[in-house]
Amino acid sequence: MVTTPLVVDQGVVFGNYARTVVAVDHDGALRWTLGLGADVDGSAAVGLDGTIYIGSDDGSLHAISSDGVELWEVPVGREVRAAPVVATDGTIVFGAYDGGLRAVGPDGVMRWTLPTGGAIHAAATIDPAGRIFVGSRDERLYALDLDGHVYWNLELPGQIDSGVAISPAGTLVVGCDDGQLRGLR
Repeated sequence: MVTTPLVVDQGVVFGNYARTVVAVDHDGALRWTLGLGADVDGSAAVGLDGTIYIGSDDGSLHAISSDGVELWEVPVGREVRAAPVVATDGTIVFGAYDGGLRAVGPDGVMRWTLPTGGAIHAAATIDPAGRIFVGSRDERLYALDLDGHVYWNLELPGQIDSGVAISPAGTLVVGCDDGQLRGLR
């Protein structure tokens, strides 16, 4: 297993190399499993209504009910290993190995796509003001709003495979493949 387990009200949810998403209760007893047909390398997120969102190497983002029923999937054509993130309005933002950062509604309808020049490996970060920050293997850090409008992008000297952290003072903290950790204001 390479995913970070997601703790939800009913227990814990995680994906695995057995091509399934698994849910166990808080005592470790199996609640349900759902086969996705490909490895599940990315971690899950939970929506405002308890829906679980998780990507797969089948090239799709999947929405799963809290009792293990697949509600919908959004195919994007390449692996979805970056954990999705859910905004306060319910928008689900996720990156994929095709280099696209996408936003879909809780109903699975695509809202927008931002193409980058490289795969997106790590989850996006959304700050309290609704600004999205995400790195790409195109060696750029992107900042955009929930409507997909880009504020800026910054070139760094290496691929960005890690997520962005935000300090209490608003400093963006990001690492890249040159081995350096940067604080950006």
